[in-house]
Amino acid sequence: MNLKKIFLLNLFIFLSIFSYSQKTILLNWISIDEHGTKVETFENPTYLEQYNGLPAYQLINKLKSPEYYEIEIFDVEYTSISDKEKIKLSNLDVSNSIIYSSDVLKSANNYYNRILVFPYVKTGENHKKITKFSYKSTQKKFFNETKKKSVKIHSVLKDGDWYKISVSENAVFQLTFSDLQTLGINTNNLNVNSIRLYGNGGGMLPRLNSKFRYEDLQENAIEIIDNNNNGIFESGDYLLFYGEDVDIWEPYDNYIGKYHHYKHLYDDFNYYFITINSTGNPKRIEGYTLKNKGEIEFNDKFNFHEFHEEDLTNFIKSGEQWYGEEFDADLSQTFSFSTPNIVDNSIVHIKANVAARAFSTPNFSFNYNNSEFMNTDIGVVVSGYAEDYAKTNSVSGQFSAISDNLNIDINFNRNSSSHKGWLNYIEVCGFRNLTISGSQMNFRKTITSGSNQIYGLKLENVTPSLKVWSVTDPTNVTNHDLSFDTPNTATFGYNMSIGISDEKFIAFDGMEYKTPDLLGYLPNQNLHGDIDVEMLIVSHPNFLSSAQALADFHFQKDGSKCKIVTPEQVYNEFSSGKQDISAIRDYCKYLYDLPDSVFKYLLILGDASYDPKDRIPNNTNFVITYQSNNSLSPLNTFATDDYFGYLDNNEGELNNDLVDVGIGRLPAKTLQEANDMVNKIIHYHDKESIGSWRNYAAFIADDGDDNDGNIHMQQSDNLCNIIDDNYNNYNFDKLYLDIFNQESTPVGPRSEGCKDAINRRLDKGALLVNYTGHGGESGLTSERIIDIDQIKDWENYDKLPLFVTATCEFGRLDNPELTSGGEHIILSPDGGGVALLTTTRYVYSHLNYNLNTNFINSLFEKTNGNYPNLGDVLLQTKALSGTSINSKKFTLLGDPMMYLAYPDYGVKTTIIPDTLSALAKVTFEGEIIDEDSVKVSSFNGEIDIIVFDKEITATTQGQQSCTPMPYKKQDNIIYKGKSSVTNGVFAFTFIVPKDINYNLDFGRVSYYAAENTQNIDASGWNESFIVGGVSSDIISDDMGPVIQLYMNDKQFVSGSITNSTPTFLAFVEDSSGINTVGNGIGHDITITLDGETSNKIILNDYYEAELDNYQKGKVEYLLNEMDPGLHTIDFKVWDVHNNSSEATLEFVVAETEDFVIEHLLNYPNPFTTNTSFYFEHNRPNQNLEVQIQIFTVSGKLVKTINSLQINTGFRVGPISWNGKDDFQDNIGRGTYIYKLKVKDMNGEFIEKLEKLVILK
Repeated sequence: MNLKKIFLLNLFIFLSIFSYSQKTILLNWISIDEHGTKVETFENPTYLEQYNGLPAYQLINKLKSPEYYEIEIFDVEYTSISDKEKIKLSNLDVSNSIIYSSDVLKSANNYYNRILVFPYVKTGENHKKITKFSYKSTQKKFFNETKKKSVKIHSVLKDGDWYKISVSENAVFQLTFSDLQTLGINTNNLNVNSIRLYGNGGGMLPRLNSKFRYEDLQENAIEIIDNNNNGIFESGDYLLFYGEDVDIWEPYDNYIGKYHHYKHLYDDFNYYFITINSTGNPKRIEGYTLKNKGEIEFNDKFNFHEFHEEDLTNFIKSGEQWYGEEFDADLSQTFSFSTPNIVDNSIVHIKANVAARAFSTPNFSFNYNNSEFMNTDIGVVVSGYAEDYAKTNSVSGQFSAISDNLNIDINFNRNSSSHKGWLNYIEVCGFRNLTISGSQMNFRKTITSGSNQIYGLKLENVTPSLKVWSVTDPTNVTNHDLSFDTPNTATFGYNMSIGISDEKFIAFDGMEYKTPDLLGYLPNQNLHGDIDVEMLIVSHPNFLSSAQALADFHFQKDGSKCKIVTPEQVYNEFSSGKQDISAIRDYCKYLYDLPDSVFKYLLILGDASYDPKDRIPNNTNFVITYQSNNSLSPLNTFATDDYFGYLDNNEGELNNDLVDVGIGRLPAKTLQEANDMVNKIIHYHDKESIGSWRNYAAFIADDGDDNDGNIHMQQSDNLCNIIDDNYNNYNFDKLYLDIFNQESTPVGPRSEGCKDAINRRLDKGALLVNYTGHGGESGLTSERIIDIDQIKDWENYDKLPLFVTATCEFGRLDNPELTSGGEHIILSPDGGGVALLTTTRYVYSHLNYNLNTNFINSLFEKTNGNYPNLGDVLLQTKALSGTSINSKKFTLLGDPMMYLAYPDYGVKTTIIPDTLSALAKVTFEGEIIDEDSVKVSSFNGEIDIIVFDKEITATTQGQQSCTPMPYKKQDNIIYKGKSSVTNGVFAFTFIVPKDINYNLDFGRVSYYAAENTQNIDASGWNESFIVGGVSSDIISDDMGPVIQLYMNDKQFVSGSITNSTPTFLAFVEDSSGINTVGNGIGHDITITLDGETSNKIILNDYYEAELDNYQKGKVEYLLNEMDPGLHTIDFKVWDVHNNSSEATLEFVVAETEDFVIEHLLNYPNPFTTNTSFYFEHNRPNQNLEVQIQIFTVSGKLVKTINSLQINTGFRVGPISWNGKDDFQDNIGRGTYIYKLKVKDMNGEFIEKLEKLVILK
């Protein structure tokens, strides 16, 4: 790799110098632990793919005016490098001068100035690194000269009938009359001139956007054999065409006769398209025209090239490189190449790429004819799961051929039986005599010329029927006239221009043709022509109905237009049918470059896989994703959908690329999963999802595992403070692991307290859940405070947050063997999250904070008065984070066009007491306002109010490698209730609890309002009042609250049965109101389960006053999984005067999941004229079919009562009966038997018998 000073100025013209400035940068090098690997780095580095895991200095700023900075570096200071840095630098061609640049990068319509310095310099045979440098910056103006290049076209697939075929080798292929019939073509009176073939040849699309590629399918020249020359294609007739292999070879620029193969990474087949079209002139194979003049020099040799490459294993299940044969049980293996008529004793060039996993230097040697002709040592690996899995090397050599069969022996020489080697590929290039072998023979001639001339080739062993086609341009195949000098010899000439001439031919005698695979009819499509697109949805065909539902939602919501396409449709128009990562990117670029383009977002609907070719079982390659070239290093490999968004002309090779459209993915593997995700997105915007949970953000942080100290908590706290300091609507729940007790277990440390707090927050809801710390595909932190089973149990469907997980590969979406935790969050049908910004691979933790900071700074920032949607936030975040590998590992699992649940209106407090003193009765008044602070008089609904005591400083515990860390919190609640909003105005009154902190300081009130009939909300806050002191006007109260306790619903009777996770309900009433402050002096709302007084659960945060009534309220709390059997709950509550009341409730958790009926009774019993039936069950939230039959003691049926019971709890009743039979006649007094029969929604029946007595 040649790294040199680069200034990317090709996009811009610089007009004038404006100003100068000077700055000094200190690179304070430190050694940090990244996943068990020591990494030498400094503050805020970047990691670029070309630097082999070494850090670079990056400064990136958004340009607000057409100016950027050109820099000059001076006053540089250096230090020595570590052994590990030496190893990484040995694989780079580093300059002896500093590599730096200042360039302008573009993302969508925004420009960014990036200053980049690679801090390593070569000094003779050694290296050193920069510790300090100064740079002088010159401010310059630019204007963008890049022109939008796309011109709207229509695809040829738009009209007519089309049929698809495939090939897998370079050959002349035949399509017969019966083949066309098999494809479904109407062959009645089929005019030979109406048959046409389209296709764009083999190979992958170029990565770089500015390189040439066809805009649409190209018509290919074909030959039609019309045996009776009647112009009708009929039985016995056939067409011939040249089909190209999907893999290609390119000649070396600096060595004639050597080639390198490029195996297609995404497909094993090349595709062609047949249509019947009588308009215009069909493209037919014509004779080759010799344009140059001069005497022809004939040559009887050609260049051959062969390769062997098997894709058998992907070492780390990441990256685009797969490896072949393993050298372990068999350390010597032979690879044979058949090269008929090889030139005797000619030089054969060999190139191989091999890999090894060894802890001492292994070696590969290559033998031909029992003689070694090349060998290579392979680097050693070191222990550590984040270290390179294996080392690779390429080696080239040559030998003289002695026969047509080239048998190459490869030997792996190792020092330990635990070491392994692999072959990636081996290439063979040389010269063969132009002697025809077989019925078809491809040949190639690469030479140089100093002038335009005619060159000739001489063929031996020919037959009179031999044809030679020129196939250098596979869409314009031409036929050469052959001169038969002798019956077995033929010659032909061709034009050769100045420079390198690389011509390809195929000779065939017509005795045998290849037959393509007949794939069938292809519906019309015209992706090129449908351009009014704001969001492109690329959906696997299985999920089209889900994609349409989402597109319809966006259009109905705000008129946004989505275009739904399948990957195959994109491939048909943009990569000639072949699966190719660049086809989707090229389609996006086509839309992006159109004049007046509105294209801004890309949504991919379908899961991905690191294996795009289905080499592994149970693969999940529904829609392809980009894999890095690095397939060895867990820290430097990546998978990203960003590639689809690199749309500027100089982008595509991932050097200086910034995404230009917002991209998200919904990783569905089934239609049900796709429906679940789309339904969650739609439901997120429904009125049922409105709630005060939208005022909350939760920040979760790991503790000091692996000697991390407080770094994760400090970063999380800093992120929280950004919102707190700038966007005052939001309240915070800080769930730092070191706040909670940890317990040692046989499987490692655990923190049930932290895990439970996270579950509680998810149950209550949050707009944002942001995690910083360690993690993996299956969960977060070594304490497993979030794991997959836990995620599956979340039932927060009406309160879906946006998740951010700044951790390792929690959102990996391309591993078919495991559905990651991040995927489960978005896939969960009953809860989880509405979207997730997460990582697909191992990441650098010290870089995550930078990206997370950019994300938080972008999430709530309006542009032109409008909040951003998730795609816009992602664009800004990635642009500000630069071109680092780390940034590419972050992906959005979600809809980029959706908006976070930002409030529609604000809330203003109009009347507020100066001071909230203990036991004072206070009144607040306020109003709903628009963005111009004008009252919204049309707003009628309810407003949730939380009044907080003063902010306090708490401290974490200092467990593991942490030290006690102070952090701010404001979560002691003075009052929590609801008030009516009428014509935009509201008011509420309450008595301040006695337990407030008497010190005087500012409190906080948080508002969330919802309109009654419309899907409209409002949010606001006020922090202008003082809390503290004691009121001088106190109304005495010495009575505790009145309590009513239930489980699940008000039908519950103490001692009844429940499910294993019942909801505890407490309805309380007090003339002064309920104390919820919780200042740690024992006056909390609590429950004690089963008498375990040491494990009281504080429920202050779960109390809420009734609408417009501070004297009544409810506690609602979902219990964790309970064991079967009898349980008790002791409930205690205090009023604001610190008068307490207690109550106890018993409940029985059913011991089985089988359908259970308990406590069947009728009341009154005995009765005279009316009675009611009651029973308990363990099928809550189900509609139950209930039948009650009354029999005489002799068994005669006298009455049947049928009903459908729609219930949410565990108790059914009353089901009333007036004591009459089915004919409404009175029945006699006496004893009767009644039978209860109940059927649940699963079709399970249960019956039970009881007695009743009639007294009349």
